[in-house]
Amino acid sequence: MVDNGIGLPKENRSRLLEPYVTTREKGTGLGLAIVGRILEDHGGHIELGDAANRIPGQRGAWMRLRFAAEPVPGSAADEPRPRQVATNT
Repeated sequence: MVDNGIGLPKENRSRLLEPYVTTREKGTGLGLAIVGRILEDHGGHIELGDAANRIPGQRGAWMRLRFAAEPVPGSAADEPRPRQVATNT
């Protein structure tokens, strides 16, 4: 996904996936941290970069979410999920 917003900050860019790190005045800094953690727990990862590196002259940022094709042994995705039983009440 590529957007045309203000882009990624130059300083502390490597910390954008850490909890409570935000560039927004009213941001919590949890969004990317939660997404990154969920992907990692399931064998995937998230990549962030400048839009101009993908599309010359483009402003903004890009994001790539990579998912594992199969569960990674020992990850949360490898654990059996509890069966949901419908009840009539």
